[in-house]
Amino acid sequence: MVIEKSYIIYIRIIMLEDLTSNKLYRDKLNILHIVQYDFEIFKGGIQRYVKELSEIQALKGYNVVVYSCSKEPTTKNVNGVTIKRFNYLEVFRTPISISMILSLLKEERFDIIHIHAQFPLVAELITLIAWLRRIPIVITYHNEVELTNMSLVTRLAYKIWSITLLKIMLYLSKIIIVTTREFALTSPILSNNKYKDKIHIIPIGVFINNSSNNINIVNITDNKTLAHKNYILYVGRIKPEKGIHILIQAISLLKEIKIDINLFIIGEATRYDELKYKNELEKLVADLELNKNVVFCGRVSDEELHTYYKNAIALVLPSTSRLEGFGIVQLEAMRHGIPIIVSDIPGPKSVSEGVSIPVKPHPYDISQAILKVLDNDYREKIRILSLCKIQEYKWDKIADKIEYLYHSIKNKRQ
Repeated sequence: MVIEKSYIIYIRIIMLEDLTSNKLYRDKLNILHIVQYDFEIFKGGIQRYVKELSEIQALKGYNVVVYSCSKEPTTKNVNGVTIKRFNYLEVFRTPISISMILSLLKEERFDIIHIHAQFPLVAELITLIAWLRRIPIVITYHNEVELTNMSLVTRLAYKIWSITLLKIMLYLSKIIIVTTREFALTSPILSNNKYKDKIHIIPIGVFINNSSNNINIVNITDNKTLAHKNYILYVGRIKPEKGIHILIQAISLLKEIKIDINLFIIGEATRYDELKYKNELEKLVADLELNKNVVFCGRVSDEELHTYYKNAIALVLPSTSRLEGFGIVQLEAMRHGIPIIVSDIPGPKSVSEGVSIPVKPHPYDISQAILKVLDNDYREKIRILSLCKIQEYKWDKIADKIEYLYHSIKNKRQ
């Protein structure tokens, strides 16, 4: 028994030596990332994840290509990454790109195809092509569709897809990356035992400082002239499942008890359903007489975003569904040392555990959490804890874990 334990320890030491000496990494990989929408057009959390991960991989000398959908199909090189944008049609609220599929069929052979789910129909077709060509598939399982606020036809289509094509894609994949353990454990899809040996928990990364991985981060200068000093922050897409209406109602409750607090909403709405929701939010603000308290800031520059974070009382993430699988904006809040109020739903709440206040996505609960973060001593305590916790999410560590998985499945294939 002692010999067996020693042997296991010996094997683990050898593996660590291989990892640190880059013996596993001597072959440079050809990597293809597949993501729904282009980052420049649709600035969502998944797009940012793909952009930053692919740029890190390019810096390490890998040949990295990103396929995405865009109304302006182009091919260009950005920070060492070849970005190919393809025309698409939107069906059941998801982009379908035939030209993307055709390009892959004509493309040179990739060593790894990394799909950023969910991307219904296109992702499954790409998985099938990769399987036939014996190219390993890695899937980052970012979120799950919840069938609320959809037409009957759309709900039926998604239901059929989730029990057929999605499961086939997961079955054919070599590795499934999930960004939080809690999300994986509560997933009605991933809880199936047939996937348990494929699942790896690897969170999304963040750049801690300007020198991280030699990727340029915009130099920031403080703006001392913010119109409202006492404000909380929402950052993200303007979408119904983000729960922004609940946050606005919470601000109204605070106003009723004479608490002077403002809300800055940073993010844009570009799709029809998003624009419709934004109009509803603006009407809600007017009806609640909050025009002086709630500001729609739209899309802002990196410099402006830094300033908003730096001066905020707290960040609030009031999401209501599993479409929010991680909540990448929480990393930015931690990086700036500000408190986080996050919905008590699987995934997001575990990202900032210990430095956030998990709440039910309800106006009263959020308003009570806002009252708590108004305390200066509490905010200072959270600032110190956040700057420690954010070290868990350094991009160099996260990228190394993904890189190791790439090489492990490539070596098995050989």
